[in-house]
Amino acid sequence: MIDTNTNLSNRFFYVNQSPTSASDSARTFPMSRLIAMNMIGDGDLRMSFDDSGAGDHTIVQILMTSGKGKEAIKDIVDAINSNQKIVVLADEFTGESIINDYEGGSVTVSSGSIGAFALNGNLSVAGSSTFNGAATFNAGIQGKRRTQHLDQGTAAPTVGQSGSILVFDGDECTVTLPACAIGLEYTFLFRESHSGSDLAIITTAPADKLFGSLIRAVDGLSASFADDGTQVDTTTGTDDNTMTMNGTTKGGIVGSRIQVTGLTANKWQVHGELIGSGNQITVFS
Repeated sequence: MIDTNTNLSNRFFYVNQSPTSASDSARTFPMSRLIAMNMIGDGDLRMSFDDSGAGDHTIVQILMTSGKGKEAIKDIVDAINSNQKIVVLADEFTGESIINDYEGGSVTVSSGSIGAFALNGNLSVAGSSTFNGAATFNAGIQGKRRTQHLDQGTAAPTVGQSGSILVFDGDECTVTLPACAIGLEYTFLFRESHSGSDLAIITTAPADKLFGSLIRAVDGLSASFADDGTQVDTTTGTDDNTMTMNGTTKGGIVGSRIQVTGLTANKWQVHGELIGSGNQITVFS
């Protein structure tokens, strides 16, 4: 067992994986950067070091006498608990090693998978997190989606806000979407009803168009499709890149919802439900 009182400052492990040179492949690793030691198979010892210079970690593989894994790990622990400043894990050129059963073995140094991370248990992160690669959550995600209240005159959600809920609060606001790309998605909810000149407007970048349909309805049970009942408002994107809601004939009463999703460059897909009053007219322009 490693003595927790052991001072690891300015102490290093040394490895050399070249059998023909004393220095060309030599490397040292701070003892304080040792993450784990484990046996992969008979005679195959792996040591992991935290190493920002190689992505995120470096693996030192030491091949030695089969069946001597426990003895090898004990030799390394004893060296850590000693006062040695430089501990030779394995040197293929000289054959030297603090592992007694290394004789005739070999050592390989390789970079670990950049970004690979495994956790058995709970992880709590305070603040924002950024994933530059794909992230897989096998058990799903729990928690609230990010929201933004549209209580200013203008808003411009970013690509980084894709997946967010954008909430109209009844105040006049013009929202300009980013340049369309496949997979971008924004959900607009109406928490308060719009009225008068307090319009809710969603528009695109100049080169983008809107494609899709919105179910339009008035308060109460509609028995049939009619101007003052239920309608389907559809756009095929030929000219339309803006949706305008006024709280009456163009919908925008509390409870309305619009979702826009990027289909490809220049094409947003639109669907949702708008609640209005009076004879309904198209929101698209």
